[in-house]
Amino acid sequence: MNIISVSAGIILNDRKEILLTERISTDKIFSGWEFPGGKLEKDENAEQALIRELKEELNVLVKVESYCLDAIHHYPNISVNLTAFYCRIVSGEPNLIVHNGLKWVKYNELLSYQLLPADIPIAKKIIEDFKNAKN
Repeated sequence: MNIISVSAGIILNDRKEILLTERISTDKIFSGWEFPGGKLEKDENAEQALIRELKEELNVLVKVESYCLDAIHHYPNISVNLTAFYCRIVSGEPNLIVHNGLKWVKYNELLSYQLLPADIPIAKKIIEDFKNAKN
């Protein structure tokens, strides 16, 4: 089975809300809400790919702050190795270029959205991280 490496950004704003984007897809498996990002290109590490993808997809420049989690999900025809990082926007405002929608949500609301399956373990880790930070 083909495995693709993907980076995802957990973009936080000043209110500690997290950006979710709604993926446009004709394939029901890949429709839903996700943490924005995209595939790594040849000779690119996960952080470089994330910065490039967020510029291309949302027209924002981000600063990658810290690693969150690696999640592997096996779809029927492909496996995704998703590496997620916490990051902040340093310039620009998110624009809908390749997504159907975007929302800023509180950490405890993440699982109320129809997230793509590969993004669910990341959402659970974010919730855990936020709860631990409050203690």
